[in-house]
Amino acid sequence: LVDKSRRANSVVFCATGTGKTKVACERMKEVLQAKGSGKVVVLVETIPLLEQQILAIRAELSNGFGERVYGREVLVRGYCGAKMALGNNDFLALLARQDVIVVVPEYLLSLLEKLHGSLAQIDLLVLDECHHCSKEHKYMQVLRQYKNLPKDGGRPIVIGLTASLPSADSVVEAKFQIL
Repeated sequence: LVDKSRRANSVVFCATGTGKTKVACERMKEVLQAKGSGKVVVLVETIPLLEQQILAIRAELSNGFGERVYGREVLVRGYCGAKMALGNNDFLALLARQDVIVVVPEYLLSLLEKLHGSLAQIDLLVLDECHHCSKEHKYMQVLRQYKNLPKDGGRPIVIGLTASLPSADSVVEAKFQIL
């Protein structure tokens, strides 16, 4: 699964507890190592999932001495409307302060708008519970911004994670194919 995600944007479809987050974390490690200062954004559906993913990512990227990838500390932080005031920062400054940002999609969209950011400033975009990519869901609003980026190196890698089969009106794989 990790190898597939190296070649193209992909959806990791596995049962709960079988390693979807591990696959995403392996790609995070590779991006952070290759870029030296790579930036990863993980989208989650809810605040409880945000907190759960922060703990899981920290544990997966940890070597037992805090979050470390190839000898350096990896900064993992979650943001939602209740946990962070935007202030006068710009999106690049926010990204510069951490390596992995876990956020609900509404907040990412707000950050991009209010801090004049772009998905092009991200190296890896992970969509947890990506079976929600349908119709007017906030994930689709993020992916529309992605689709408008130039194809020649201006787009982050996208990995979707899900344990649920999409419903008949949700065409997750098709949505990822347009990426």
